[in-house]
Amino acid sequence: MNIPTHGKYEWMPILYDFIVTLKPKKIIEFGPGAGYTTVTMAKALDENNIDGHINSYDIWDDKYWGKQTITQIEYDAWSVSRFITLENLDFFDWIKNPTEFDNGGGMYDIKEEVGYKILTGNVKYSASAIYNSDMYNLDFS
Repeated sequence: MNIPTHGKYEWMPILYDFIVTLKPKKIIEFGPGAGYTTVTMAKALDENNIDGHINSYDIWDDKYWGKQTITQIEYDAWSVSRFITLENLDFFDWIKNPTEFDNGGGMYDIKEEVGYKILTGNVKYSASAIYNSDMYNLDFS
């Protein structure tokens, strides 16, 4: 496993394992910032021959995270750009017309059916996910 290391995201190996376990075809991510979590998911796809893709969206507040081009450079440096579509889009705009992901529908279609779980609840910056709890019993804490 070759992934970025970042002090406040000590759960990156858990995120990697999460992708390997679920083998998602389409990942929707909001707020990639500098891109470390996106790179981690893309490396899991790449290193495990998973036919998946990440749609990653951010509003690119240059004062906080910098520019979208800086994040794209990070993806290129890790050789994972082919797994990622990086776009400028606010969550509140996306939710008006959400794209489909692995469950076959949008977020509202699975709201009551699929569990939301904080995977790493004992750390300041945790990993959380929406997934089918009937198919998977994920506990990485």
